[in-house]
Amino acid sequence: MHKIKLIALFVTVFLISGCYQWQGEFNTRITGLRLKLGGDVVAIGIVEHYSRYPLFNMSGWGRGVPKVHGRKGRVYFYNIKEQKIEEKVSIKFPKEWDAGDHVIALHVWKGEGIYFKLAGCPKMNQNCNEAEHYHLLSNGKIDQVKEFPRVTKEYSKSLLGDSAYQTYNNEVLTINVGHSGAWEPILIYKNHNLLPVDENNIK
Repeated sequence: MHKIKLIALFVTVFLISGCYQWQGEFNTRITGLRLKLGGDVVAIGIVEHYSRYPLFNMSGWGRGVPKVHGRKGRVYFYNIKEQKIEEKVSIKFPKEWDAGDHVIALHVWKGEGIYFKLAGCPKMNQNCNEAEHYHLLSNGKIDQVKEFPRVTKEYSKSLLGDSAYQTYNNEVLTINVGHSGAWEPILIYKNHNLLPVDENNIK
């Protein structure tokens, strides 16, 4: 009798789960880079989520359509000189944004802080322009704002100098700083981790 109850419980849980993977596969991607004026700190925006694929794919299309959950964005500051990486904020995307691409877009540095936005779409309107705007300080303090500040001509001119740029070669994603023709690799992104470049992780 006890075994029958256990089997019944297992079947019930299996059906409730919708025949999908329980936790799912962890996925991350870099969606924003912004070098601070002066070139000593770079901000990195990373989006993460879990993809739960069907255990039994009846669609005939690859692995089937996954259910995505746990969407979250993180912003890191990397001090280039000190080779110090710090996570400054972890923020969840609104649950109703359940369709389309989700990004952290880094805007402009202002003093010791940076402006950024979360962007995504609800399933019923996949061509939307939903966004939440924030101001993040180097001490981790974060405030939601209605909109980004206006970018001045002086600031726009300053962006013509060094910047941050990512490349992907030989299955390695590298974050570089500098300008065209003079890029210097400073970080690699491997197994969902940011790692300072040294002789052990880059050739």
